[in-house]
Amino acid sequence: MKAFFHLLPSPLGTPLPNVLPSPSHRWRLAGLIALSFALFATLHFPIPGVNEPHYLTKARHFWEPEWCHRDAFLQSADAHVVFYATVGALTQWLTFEEAAWIGRVLGWLLLAGGWSELVLRLVPGRWAPLWSAWIFLGLASIGNFSGEWVVGGVEAKVFTYGFLFWSLAWLLSDRLILAAAASGLAVSFHPVVGGWSLIALAFALGWSLVSSWWRSSARTLDAALGGLPFTVRPLATRLLLPGAVLILCMLPGLVPALQMLGEASPQLTARANQIHVFVRLKHHLDPTRFPLAAYVGYAALIAGWLILRRWSRKHAGEKFFALYVGGSILVALAGLVIGFGPRTASLMKFYPFRLADALVPLAFSITLAGLLEQLAGRSKETQPTGFTAAWRGGMAWGIAVMTLAFAIASPMTPRSRWRETREAADWIDVNTWVRENTPADALFWATRRREWAFRWYAQRAQYVSYKDCPQDAAGIVDWYERQWTLHRWSRAHFDAGYSAHALAELRETTGIDHLIARRDERMEAKPLYQNSTFVVYKLP
Repeated sequence: MKAFFHLLPSPLGTPLPNVLPSPSHRWRLAGLIALSFALFATLHFPIPGVNEPHYLTKARHFWEPEWCHRDAFLQSADAHVVFYATVGALTQWLTFEEAAWIGRVLGWLLLAGGWSELVLRLVPGRWAPLWSAWIFLGLASIGNFSGEWVVGGVEAKVFTYGFLFWSLAWLLSDRLILAAAASGLAVSFHPVVGGWSLIALAFALGWSLVSSWWRSSARTLDAALGGLPFTVRPLATRLLLPGAVLILCMLPGLVPALQMLGEASPQLTARANQIHVFVRLKHHLDPTRFPLAAYVGYAALIAGWLILRRWSRKHAGEKFFALYVGGSILVALAGLVIGFGPRTASLMKFYPFRLADALVPLAFSITLAGLLEQLAGRSKETQPTGFTAAWRGGMAWGIAVMTLAFAIASPMTPRSRWRETREAADWIDVNTWVRENTPADALFWATRRREWAFRWYAQRAQYVSYKDCPQDAAGIVDWYERQWTLHRWSRAHFDAGYSAHALAELRETTGIDHLIARRDERMEAKPLYQNSTFVVYKLP
């Protein structure tokens, strides 16, 4: 058994010299990384980003319940209360676009600061944080495993990842109270991502303690605690207060999420889980739906990361971080076992792949950047100063060019490509007309799922939106039934055209009073407004 532990990563190692760059250099690093994030996100996620209408319209309704009060999605349970109550408050004074820009900047700054501080504590080199950020963005341009991303629009998980980076950086700096507060806030902003992070952190802590205890000849508690990259003695003062801070900071977001999970009956919850996992979010939750390229790519990333670690400089903090990443991979492996085995929707619905989806390319990027800095440091010892400067400059330019090439060559999302078409311009035009010329309490349906950012531009309630599925059991089932109601009505009347009687039936059945259709759809009603692509009708 002892030999087994010696084959696996040890939390023990030579500490990284506690010499960080000057504060001014660290501020510069954070600013450059934030700028890199901003350029990448602006290129790949033009406003409104894929989830920004979802989060910001929900946030506005959180503060103004009377706004679009007939919208079923907005009336559903709030899954991200802390985000709505903090960042979402911007919607009370600013337009959606302005709120999105400010929210993005806040998220990028939080991410960049935490990223820089974490990387400086993991690998050597003054510029390793910037290089690792560029490598990570290059990898993000190629793809992901289950649809997870870190740098993009403004939503709850962006702030959660930022707090996670700060939490790990403070943990490795032996600042346990700050680390606990940041980790608790991560859970509050996004209970799923933050919760998986706590499990990965518990794995790293547990492995470190057991491994250190087993390797020690004394087999004492002090020997086990000596394997941690931070100090926990005396236990009463070093652990109890951070534990209390962690709990207090995580409760504001965790309690509403737990209440939402327990509101419905077991039968309703089981049906909602099936819809959630196998219908609406199968591309995130069902591993049988992931492309083969995702499996090959992430297997290569994990193998590459492990190989690079063999050559890179290791110390207690870096090994602890490796165990943390390993914990996220174990969670993802458990998700694969469940997804290919019993396929239990009640377990699959908790996004078991998303933390590893983000951390694997992060770990690869940090390790590669540290190894390059390590090589540059060795050249400084054996080569003239000019050679070392040229080496560092060449690496920086090489990484930057590679990242830029990947970012530009990467295919834009279908939604981003569609925005450049005449149809998109007509969609925004018709939404603008709706906002300016229809009652504030009108209820709309846009046919053929042409519903992108409708609430964002039109600021009117929708009967149902495929993109905006609620997250509580009752809301998920209602969303599904509304989809089928529209589908059955459409199939019943499609061949003969939509007569005045059919439109009246739709209004009586659903309460929809306004309709947006394409010009090639035959509607027996007088148009209120039309452009070259869309027509607005008031149902009889």
